[in-house]
Amino acid sequence: MDRQHVMQGLFILWVAGMAWSAWSVFGMAPTGDGLVRGINKIFGFLVGQAGAGLCAILLLILGWGRTGRADKWLARGPAVMSLIAALIILGLIAWMRHMQPEPNIQPPGKVTAPAAVAD
Repeated sequence: MDRQHVMQGLFILWVAGMAWSAWSVFGMAPTGDGLVRGINKIFGFLVGQAGAGLCAILLLILGWGRTGRADKWLARGPAVMSLIAALIILGLIAWMRHMQPEPNIQPPGKVTAPAAVAD
Protein backbone atom coordinates (compact mmCIF):
# COMPACT_ATOMS: atom_id res chain seq x y z
CA MET A 1 0.00 0.00 0.00
CA ASP A 2 1.55 3.28 -1.05
CA ARG A 3 1.22 6.73 0.46
CA GLN A 4 -1.42 7.84 -2.03
CA HIS A 5 -3.81 5.06 -1.03
CA VAL A 6 -3.29 5.81 2.66
CA MET A 7 -4.03 9.48 2.01
CA GLN A 8 -7.20 8.61 0.10
CA GLY A 9 -8.34 6.32 2.91
CA LEU A 10 -7.68 9.05 5.49
CA PHE A 11 -9.61 11.52 3.36
CA ILE A 12 -12.60 9.16 3.27
CA LEU A 13 -12.37 8.78 7.06
CA TRP A 14 -12.21 12.58 7.41
CA VAL A 15 -15.37 12.96 5.32
CA ALA A 16 -17.04 10.24 7.42
CA GLY A 17 -16.08 12.04 10.66
CA MET A 18 -17.45 15.35 9.41
CA ALA A 19 -20.65 13.64 8.23
CA TRP A 20 -21.02 11.87 11.60
CA SER A 21 -20.69 15.14 13.50
CA ALA A 22 -23.26 16.84 11.25
CA TRP A 23 -25.67 13.90 11.54
CA SER A 24 -25.32 13.75 15.31
CA VAL A 25 -26.41 17.38 15.60
CA PHE A 26 -29.19 17.48 13.01
CA GLY A 27 -30.35 13.88 12.63
CA MET A 28 -29.95 12.19 16.00
CA ALA A 29 -32.83 12.22 18.45
CA PRO A 30 -31.96 13.46 21.95
CA THR A 31 -31.97 10.80 24.63
CA GLY A 32 -31.97 10.95 28.41
CA ASP A 33 -34.00 12.85 30.92
CA GLY A 34 -33.55 16.09 32.80
CA LEU A 35 -30.13 17.71 32.81
CA VAL A 36 -28.45 15.19 30.49
CA ARG A 37 -31.15 15.15 27.81
CA GLY A 38 -29.48 15.62 24.46
CA ILE A 39 -25.92 15.14 25.69
CA ASN A 40 -25.59 12.29 23.17
CA LYS A 41 -25.82 14.88 20.38
CA ILE A 42 -23.00 16.93 21.86
CA PHE A 43 -20.76 13.90 22.42
CA GLY A 44 -21.49 12.61 18.92
CA PHE A 45 -20.48 15.97 17.47
CA LEU A 46 -17.29 16.11 19.52
CA VAL A 47 -16.30 12.53 18.66
CA GLY A 48 -16.87 13.18 14.96
CA GLN A 49 -14.84 16.39 15.06
CA ALA A 50 -12.02 14.76 17.04
CA GLY A 51 -11.81 11.88 14.55
CA ALA A 52 -11.94 14.22 11.57
CA GLY A 53 -9.30 16.47 13.15
CA LEU A 54 -6.98 13.51 13.75
CA CYS A 55 -7.40 12.38 10.14
CA ALA A 56 -6.72 15.94 8.95
CA ILE A 57 -3.49 16.11 10.99
CA LEU A 58 -2.34 12.74 9.65
CA LEU A 59 -3.17 13.86 6.10
CA LEU A 60 -1.16 17.02 6.61
CA ILE A 61 1.84 15.03 7.88
CA LEU A 62 1.64 12.49 5.05
CA GLY A 63 1.18 15.17 2.41
CA TRP A 64 4.09 17.29 3.56
CA GLY A 65 6.49 17.73 0.64
CA ARG A 66 4.21 16.23 -2.00
CA THR A 67 4.60 17.84 -5.40
CA GLY A 68 1.30 17.19 -7.16
CA ARG A 69 -1.39 19.85 -6.96
CA ALA A 70 -4.12 17.32 -6.08
CA ASP A 71 -1.90 15.73 -3.45
CA LYS A 72 -1.26 19.08 -1.78
CA TRP A 73 -4.98 19.90 -1.58
CA LEU A 74 -5.84 16.38 -0.50
CA ALA A 75 -3.48 17.00 2.41
CA ARG A 76 -4.20 20.67 3.14
CA GLY A 77 -7.94 20.92 2.44
CA PRO A 78 -9.19 18.85 5.40
CA ALA A 79 -6.72 20.54 7.76
CA VAL A 80 -7.86 24.00 6.66
CA MET A 81 -11.55 23.08 6.92
CA SER A 82 -11.08 21.47 10.35
CA LEU A 83 -9.18 24.54 11.54
CA ILE A 84 -11.96 26.82 10.28
CA ALA A 85 -14.59 24.66 12.04
CA ALA A 86 -12.60 24.76 15.29
CA LEU A 87 -12.20 28.55 15.04
CA ILE A 88 -15.92 28.99 14.41
CA ILE A 89 -16.75 26.86 17.47
CA LEU A 90 -14.28 28.78 19.64
CA GLY A 91 -15.60 32.08 18.28
CA LEU A 92 -19.18 31.09 19.13
CA ILE A 93 -18.15 30.13 22.65
CA ALA A 94 -16.28 33.41 23.14
CA TRP A 95 -19.20 35.42 21.71
CA MET A 96 -21.71 33.67 23.98
CA ARG A 97 -19.54 34.31 27.03
CA HIS A 98 -19.15 37.96 26.04
CA MET A 99 -22.85 38.50 25.35
CA GLN A 100 -23.98 37.01 28.65
CA PRO A 101 -26.27 39.61 30.21
CA GLU A 102 -25.71 40.95 33.67
CA PRO A 103 -27.91 39.31 36.29
CA ASN A 104 -30.98 41.38 37.10
CA ILE A 105 -31.05 41.19 40.86
CA GLN A 106 -33.85 43.25 42.37
CA PRO A 107 -33.97 43.99 46.08
CA PRO A 108 -36.98 42.46 47.77
CA GLY A 109 -40.06 44.62 48.14
CA LYS A 110 -41.53 45.81 51.40
CA VAL A 111 -41.71 42.96 53.89
CA THR A 112 -45.10 42.48 55.50
CA ALA A 113 -46.11 40.69 58.68
CA PRO A 114 -46.60 36.93 58.34
CA ALA A 115 -50.12 35.68 57.79
CA ALA A 116 -52.05 34.60 60.87
CA VAL A 117 -52.57 30.88 61.24
CA ALA A 118 -56.12 29.83 62.06
CA ASP A 119 -56.51 27.12 64.70
